[in-house]
Amino acid sequence: MPKKEGAVKSAATIEEIWRGDPHPRTIHLLDNDFFGQPKHEWKARLAEIRDGGFRVCFNQGINVRVITDEICAELATVEYRDDNFKRRRIYTAWDNVGDEGLFFRGVDRLERAGIPPHHVMVYMLIGYDPAETWERIHYRFQRMVDRGLQPYPMPFDQQNREHKRFQRWVLRKQYEMRPFEEYNTRRKRPDPHTADLFGEGKL
Repeated sequence: MPKKEGAVKSAATIEEIWRGDPHPRTIHLLDNDFFGQPKHEWKARLAEIRDGGFRVCFNQGINVRVITDEICAELATVEYRDDNFKRRRIYTAWDNVGDEGLFFRGVDRLERAGIPPHHVMVYMLIGYDPAETWERIHYRFQRMVDRGLQPYPMPFDQQNREHKRFQRWVLRKQYEMRPFEEYNTRRKRPDPHTADLFGEGKL
């Protein structure tokens, strides 16, 4: 990212982003490294959000692999929300099984600060590594479910139908009712009663 986008720098304050009254006090930040700013910058922005009574969405995700206890404590003081500004939601990602230790240490830090796992949605890239196996995909998924996190599979290859079916199986919470092997077998044919959202059927 630094090679593509340059060094992290602050572009605007929260008051400069907000359109002012009578618009709602909601801020949707499209920042893929909010806590990559110098501390005095991100702390000042969080203070603006908190003191101004704003609700904020970080749907580009925060990097839980590198967050500190201080960051988690500050983050817990603001009204973080999903992209509809309804549910409490923090977004992050776990793409590489090799980052398991760092990832869950970050989740533990969030929880100690008062941000429970069920508030955390995890973007889960699948199929990027040509050597990735279904065993490794299911391992990451199950580890997150067991921890109370909300996985969000993101197929790298949009033409891979099995990966698409896995995404639907997860997002529809079909895993609470049947194993993926059973769902995958039943969903080989497109459902004629659903709209074509993912290339085969509605989510």
